[in-house]
Amino acid sequence: SRSYGSKSPQIQIQEIGSSLAIALNTGFNGQFIFYETIRIVHEERVEVVNANFSVVDDDTVFHTIHLTIGEPSAAARISQRLNKFVHDVDASNKY
Repeated sequence: SRSYGSKSPQIQIQEIGSSLAIALNTGFNGQFIFYETIRIVHEERVEVVNANFSVVDDDTVFHTIHLTIGEPSAAARISQRLNKFVHDVDASNKY
């Protein structure tokens, strides 16, 4: 079982025209969640315009990812996949 810190991961996704802005909060050891998020968006064949992170405190890392999406239906599909992934990681981290 992997541990991603004591903080449950949280994700917020905002659609802005042909772009998506993803805000991801993880524990300090949440690099796996960030990398998997990038992998998922690459599978969807969207362009990652910018990705960065800030260490907020000993157990909080705030990641932001900005995407350009080609087709409007991609936004809902990507949001669904990412929300499911973060939920599944959180559930598996509790047991």
